[in-house]
Formats: sequence, structure tokens, C-alpha cells
Amino acid sequence: MAAGRPAVRIVWRGVALGESLGAFLRWIQTPLRAALANREADAAPRLELDPRPFQNPRVEVVPTLIVTDGDGTELARVSGLSDLDWIQA
Repeated sequence: MAAGRPAVRIVWRGVALGESLGAFLRWIQTPLRAALANREADAAPRLELDPRPFQNPRVEVVPTLIVTDGDGTELARVSGLSDLDWIQA
């Protein structure tokens, strides 16, 4: 979904309760390899493990898609959907 789209990033707030960082990284390798299977190396999706984006703007439901301008000002938001083409239309 995010591969080949440099303006898109997928962010996790953290690992699951009781999950180690190593287990999370092993889990994420499978979909990442699948996303890169038919793409060039520079098309890798932006994946981040960072709790800060969930603090402001408040994100309480996942998935949540937020479209921002170049300055980080929120332009659109939807929760419960993960279709990038829908929110960018």
C-alpha cells in the first residue's frame, strides 16, 4: 500500500503488550519483503515505530489515515479505513 509512495508513511505507536521489539521486527519483515518483491529498492515503504504522532493529533483508533500539507497542517482524516487512494481522491 505504501511502497513506491514516498509521501506515505506507516507508523506504529509501539509493539504489542508483552511483545519484544525483536518479535515485532521479525513480524514486519514478511509484509515488507512482499511489498518489495516486485519493486525497486528505492520504492521501499516508509515504516516507523514512533509513539509521538499518536499524541498530537490524537489518534485513538487504528487504522487512521491523516493527510497533511508540507507544513504538517492536517487537511483530511479518516479512521477505520486504510485505502490511500480513497482519502487522496
